Amino acid sequence: MTGELKVLNSKDLQELFGFGKTKMNQVLQSGILPVIKIGGEYRTTEEQIREWFKRNVGKEIII
Repeated sequence: MTGELKVLNSKDLQELFGFGKTKMNQVLQSGILPVIKIGGEYRTTEEQIREWFKRNVGKEIII
């Protein structure tokens, strides 16, 4: 694997999406985002989020 793997936690995702803690928890628990849960904490990579955005451009996502 080349390059640095940038791992994001739920707080990083809150900042990225501009959501509060409650809304971000709803999103994470919904299964919409490409995340894994490790010991009660959600994690994903910056690359996974980029790809998710590309796949969902133009879609309406309702939570």
